[in-house]
Amino acid sequence: MSNQSNDVKQDSEVLEGYPLMKQLASQHIAKEEDFKQAGDIYRKYTKEQQDTLVTNVVSELSQVEERTRLIAICNFYRADEQLGHNLADRLGVDISPYVGMLNG
Repeated sequence: MSNQSNDVKQDSEVLEGYPLMKQLASQHIAKEEDFKQAGDIYRKYTKEQQDTLVTNVVSELSQVEERTRLIAICNFYRADEQLGHNLADRLGVDISPYVGMLNG
């Protein structure tokens, strides 16, 4: 508990003059499922909305470097496996070597 107080004090010193930020910055939130919320929202979309999202993301990712494209696809896969596969297929990216690591 005393370590947390020290953290709050350090944050307060850094954020002096921002009273709301002091409170917000001092609270640590442990997240174990970083992509869960994004996946939940995607799965609530209608099929048409999902298709539109995939089309828009494919359009944007087709313009970035291959490594960036792969990282993005893997992150989308973490949110929803089917979304990741759809993006990979449409972009012609083989994510099969990474799927085992993404599920682990």
